[in-house]
Amino acid sequence: MAKPSSFVAEIVERLPPLGARARAMFGGHGVYIEDTMMGLVLHDRLYLKTGDANPADYEAVGSKPFTYARAGGRVIAMTCHEVPADLFDDDEVHVNWAQKALAVPRGGPRRKKTAGGKSKARR
Repeated sequence: MAKPSSFVAEIVERLPPLGARARAMFGGHGVYIEDTMMGLVLHDRLYLKTGDANPADYEAVGSKPFTYARAGGRVIAMTCHEVPADLFDDDEVHVNWAQKALAVPRGGPRRKKTAGGKSKARR
């Protein structure tokens, strides 16, 4: 299990009103409030969940969604955006953005297997 970096520890320490904790995953750390994952820290960058109510906050500051490349080169965009470093320095903004990430509903469209064993989105 990966040991939290000082950056991960700082994020958790700066969210006391929410009671955050970190858990190692995917080579980084998930940031949780109780049992709800609201963010991800990877390579000392904080990404918070986005949903219907908060992507404009990130787009306004030029933040991009977290992406990764799958085998074969296909790029997958996740429903979380990087928190710009200069905004992270403001505790009030940091907590506010974390609260918005926490309010994003769990999961997204569920996937249902088709007759051929493939998945398709259910709404």
